[in-house]
Amino acid sequence: MNWTKTQRNWVLGREELNESTCRNKLENHPGKRYTRTGDLGRTINRNLFITGRIKDLIIVAGKNIYSADVEKTVESSFELLRPGCCAVVRVPEDILSTKGIPVPDTSDQVGLVVVTEITDGKPVSKDDVEKIKAKDVEEHGVNLAVVKLINQEPSARQHLEKSKDSNASNNSLMGH
Repeated sequence: MNWTKTQRNWVLGREELNESTCRNKLENHPGKRYTRTGDLGRTINRNLFITGRIKDLIIVAGKNIYSADVEKTVESSFELLRPGCCAVVRVPEDILSTKGIPVPDTSDQVGLVVVTEITDGKPVSKDDVEKIKAKDVEEHGVNLAVVKLINQEPSARQHLEKSKDSNASNNSLMGH
């Protein structure tokens, strides 16, 4: 039996949840039902390769953006940014607007916020931040609403790790 194939309910008494999660149909596999796991994958020569998670996908301005791709672009755009110490999160327009941060009309009411660590606490100019933003537009076609630079300190690292775990910290990401 295939791991993703299911024959029974997972949640008793929640038929609509069972239907949308456990009884999915694929057009090229009539008669078979599959469980929606949240994994993204691709089949090549009848082999399944897991390529990521749906939650890693952010839709901004009608474009599918993977946070890891933006993080890699940001980290490589400026030599004073610490590799592996970057987080990209989607923040709803209403939260950004309360901070006075504009979001383009074409953004699907979502802005991308980047929090990244600076090596050795060296100063970074506004021009440097604009270069980071320009590199992201060039690579992904999406504007970054905010680029927040933090110093290389244990407390800053904890904040960065928490921001990667949950969008619940959206307000604190944009604190000034």
